[in-house]
Amino acid sequence: MTRETSPEKKRIPKFNNENEEFEFWQINDPDEYINEFKETDIVFEPSERLVKLMSARKKGKKERISIMLNPDLKSDLEFFAGSKGIGYQVLIQMILNEWVKNEVLNLGNQRL
Repeated sequence: MTRETSPEKKRIPKFNNENEEFEFWQINDPDEYINEFKETDIVFEPSERLVKLMSARKKGKKERISIMLNPDLKSDLEFFAGSKGIGYQVLIQMILNEWVKNEVLNLGNQRL
């Protein structure tokens, strides 16, 4: 039987700027610093427009759109999508969903 040891408590370093912090979190797992986080009373309240947008997305409603792509970009998207075993249009949807999710989070942070 092996004896479990408690994980070493890691400390979040002080950052000189946002770029340093960004680089740090790109290569470090926040779960390893869980004891460093504190609860907060800050509540993110999305705008009415955002609530409608997210509600429509949850319902799975989709709308067909048409966009013009540079042939080289389309070729690159097809290549990367193929390497993941998905279609390029699915990849575009995944990219756009991730971008919008990040923008929503940024909006919430700006309102604080």
